[in-house]
Amino acid sequence: MTKDTGLEKCVCYQGAYSLVMRDIEEDILPIIRHNKLGLVAYWNLAAGFLTGKYSPGSRVVPGSRSEEGWIFPYERFNARADEILQMLLQTSEDLGCEPAAAAIAWVKTHPEVTSNLIGARTLEQFEKNIQADGLTLPQESVDKLNQLSALSPRYPHWMEAQQKSRRDSAIKPTSG
Repeated sequence: MTKDTGLEKCVCYQGAYSLVMRDIEEDILPIIRHNKLGLVAYWNLAAGFLTGKYSPGSRVVPGSRSEEGWIFPYERFNARADEILQMLLQTSEDLGCEPAAAAIAWVKTHPEVTSNLIGARTLEQFEKNIQADGLTLPQESVDKLNQLSALSPRYPHWMEAQQKSRRDSAIKPTSG
């Protein structure tokens, strides 16, 4: 409990986090780290996009909610979502696991993630998702997925990153 309010201290943040939606890394994860909070990650499978039922370029699967016009926030996905999905499908094939399990295992590689919320609608989905429990992705796979799905720096981050090299190139040491 905190002295000033008598209320329990916040210990975790629940946020959407997946290979195609890493937005919380920019502002929220630094706050989580600074305050020593945990992250309960949900939407690890991007509403089914990372389960293996979709293929790159495909946004409608017969017999799924996507066919029924269910709202699917693709516009919020990483611009390279189809490339990310292709890499995930290849990674899961190489490892002999379900794409859903590999996607969840990738989320678990981040030290701030203390728990995952998995929303399976069927026993079959649950069984595919639960494979992530004992799955450890090889570092090479994690690195490839991280690189492909990384956020593009936004202002002011991209500008600040340029400043050092610009300053360094503007300073010309004088001899003498």
